[in-house]
Amino acid sequence: MHEKNLKARVNDQSPIYKSKGVMIMQNVTEKKSNYGWIMMLLASLLGFAVMTFTVTPISLFVVPITKELGYARSSYTLTQTFQFAGVIISSLMFGSTISKYGVRKVITFGAILQAIGFFILSKSTSLPMFYTGGFLMGFASGFCAVSAASTIINTWFAKRSGFIVGLVFTFTSFGGIIWNPVIGGWIAKFGWRQAFLYIAMLVFGISILLALLLRDKPQDIGQVPVYFDSTSKNDEKKNEVKGMMFQEAIKTPKLKMLLLLIFLCGIAIPPTVATIPAYLNDLGLQVAVLWGVANSVVLFVNTISKIPLSAATDKYGVKSLISIALFGYVLAIVCMILAGPETVFFVFIAAGCMGFAVLMTSVPMPIIVRQFFGNKDFAKIMGVIFATFSVGQALATPTMNLVYDTLGSYKYVYYALLPIAVIIFALGWVATSDKPEHLLIKSKDSLEKSY
Repeated sequence: MHEKNLKARVNDQSPIYKSKGVMIMQNVTEKKSNYGWIMMLLASLLGFAVMTFTVTPISLFVVPITKELGYARSSYTLTQTFQFAGVIISSLMFGSTISKYGVRKVITFGAILQAIGFFILSKSTSLPMFYTGGFLMGFASGFCAVSAASTIINTWFAKRSGFIVGLVFTFTSFGGIIWNPVIGGWIAKFGWRQAFLYIAMLVFGISILLALLLRDKPQDIGQVPVYFDSTSKNDEKKNEVKGMMFQEAIKTPKLKMLLLLIFLCGIAIPPTVATIPAYLNDLGLQVAVLWGVANSVVLFVNTISKIPLSAATDKYGVKSLISIALFGYVLAIVCMILAGPETVFFVFIAAGCMGFAVLMTSVPMPIIVRQFFGNKDFAKIMGVIFATFSVGQALATPTMNLVYDTLGSYKYVYYALLPIAVIIFALGWVATSDKPEHLLIKSKDSLEKSY
C-alpha cells in the first residue's frame, strides 16, 4: 500500500514552491484553479495550428516551389535540415529560457519568430533565403511547440496529466486533417507565396492571443493547479515534491536509455511512414488511391488512440502506452513486408499499426519526464528529450535514402528495419520499467541540500 501511494505521488506531482529548504506545495487558501482549463485550450491551440504549420509546409510546398524557381528537390529540401537544426538548438535552450523569462514571454516570442520565418519564406527568391526561413521556423518551434505545450500541462495540472496530454495532442492530429487541404487549396488558388503569407498572418494573430492570455504559474493569479487536492496542502510531508535536476538525471541509466529510445524512434518511425507511397509504387500498385486510403487510416487511428492510451498512463504508467505504440511499429513493418499485389489488405493493417507507432513522436515524451524525473527540472529535461528526437528525425531521411540506394528496394529497407523495430520495442520495455520512485527518492537529500 505504501509503495502504491508513493508511486501515485511521483506520477501526479504538482507545481512546487520553495520553503524552509524543502520544495513543498505553497500553503495557500486560494480556491482551485479554473484558469488551468484556459491554459489547456491555449496549449491545444499550439498543437492545432503552430505545431501543424511547422511540419506541413515542407511537404506541400516542394512541388510548386521547385517547379517555379527551377531548384532541384534535394536542394530545396535542405530547408528541412536547417529547420531541424533550429529545433535542436532551441530545444536545448528551452529549459533555461523558461526558467529565466517564464512561459508567457518564451512561447509568445516563439510564435512571433515563427511568423517571421513564414514571412521570409513568402518573400524568398534564393536558396539561402529559404534556408534562413526554415531555420527560423525550426528555432521558433523549439519554444512554442511540443515542449511548450507539455510545460503548460505540467505547470497547471496536478493530476491526470496523461489524460490532458492526450487531449492536447489530439488537436495536433485535427490540425493536420484540417490544415493540409486548406493550405493545399491556398497554394492552388493563390500561389505558394501567398499561402506562406497567410500562414504568417495566422501565426502572428495567435501570438497576440498568447501574449494576452498566457500566464506563467497558477500562484501568479492567486490560484492552484487543476486537480490539486486542497485538503492536503497543509500536510508538508505529503506535498513534498521528489524530482531530479537535469544534472542528476543525465547521470542515471534510466535517462540514458530513454534518450537512446527516443533517438531511435526519431530515426526510424517518421521515415517509415514517408516511404510507404514509394514502396507501393515498387509493388506496382495504384499509389494515388491506396496511399490516400492508407494515410487516412494512419491519421484516424492516431487521432482516436491518443486520449484513451494517454489517460491509461495515469493508472498504469507510461510503459503501457510505449509498449502498444512500439509493438504496433513491429507489426507495421511485418505487414509491409507481407504486402503485395495479391495481399493489398496488409497495407491497410500496416497503416492502422503505424497510427499507434506515430504516437511516439509526441505523446509519451512529457509523460516520461513527469513520471520518471518529476517536476523539479521538467522544462530542461523535456527540451533535451525533444532535441534528441529531432536529431533522430534530422538523420532519418538521409539514412533511409542511403539504405534504399544500397539495397535497391524498399522491401529490403523493411527487412533491415524489422530487427531494429524489435530492438526498439525491447528497449522501450526495459527503459520504462515502472520503478520511478527509486530514482526520485534517491535524489531527495541532494535536492534539499541545493536549497
